[in-house]
Amino acid sequence: MMQINIQLFGGRGVSSIARRFASRQMGGNGGKAIPIDISKIKDKTLSGIEDRIRVLQHEEAFIFDNNDKLVAGVSGGNSSVGIPNDWKNMDGATVTHGHPTGKYGYGGTLSPADAYMMASTQWKEIRAAAQGQGEFNYIMRRTASSDNAGLRDQIAKDRGILEDTVKKTFSAEYMNAIKAGKSKISALKEAAQKGRGTVDLYWKRTLPQYGFEYVSRNRRYKYER
Repeated sequence: MMQINIQLFGGRGVSSIARRFASRQMGGNGGKAIPIDISKIKDKTLSGIEDRIRVLQHEEAFIFDNNDKLVAGVSGGNSSVGIPNDWKNMDGATVTHGHPTGKYGYGGTLSPADAYMMASTQWKEIRAAAQGQGEFNYIMRRTASSDNAGLRDQIAKDRGILEDTVKKTFSAEYMNAIKAGKSKISALKEAAQKGRGTVDLYWKRTLPQYGFEYVSRNRRYKYER
C-alpha cells in the first residue's frame, strides 16, 4: 500500500493521492517472487493456504495443480507479487494470492493485471484472499465457454477508462466524507472502499460476457477443496 502523508489532503493533494491509488488498483506485470519452502505446508488445503495469506501485510501467491495439490509458493512485496513463468504453463491450476489490507483496512478485488494473466493461461481459477470489512475471497473461474483473447482485448481497451473512474470515485467519496465531518483517516478508508468497489462492479459486468465466472464472498464458507 502507498505511504500516506495526511498533510497533503486538500484539493490538489487529494487528486494526487487518488491518481496514485487508481494506478495501484490496475496492478502490474511484475514484482518480487521469492520462492517459499513449502515442505512444511505441502499438505495444506486451499482454505488453509488462504487463511495463511489473508492476514499478512505482504503478498504471497501459491499454485495448486488440477488435483488441488499444493505445488509451489512465492513471496512478494506489500502491494504486489510476481508470478513465475513456469506457473503460466500449468493448465487446470488454481492460483491464489493475498491482498493485504494495509493503511486502508481493505484488500480489494482482482486487478486488471490479475485477470489479464488468467486470460493468458489455461488456469482453472485465480483468487485473491482479503480480510477487510465485508470481504473474504474474490474468485475468477474458467468455464467451457471462456474466451481468453476476447477478455484480454476488452481489458486492454477498458483499462484507462477504469483507472480514471476509480480516480474520480476516490476523490469524490473522500471530499464527501470530509464535508460530512468524517476524520481524514475515515474519509480515506471510505474513498478506498468505494474506489475498489468500482473494479468489483466492472468484473461483475464484464467477466460473464467472456464466459468467466466471478464470485465475491464476504464471509467464511465451506470450500469443498
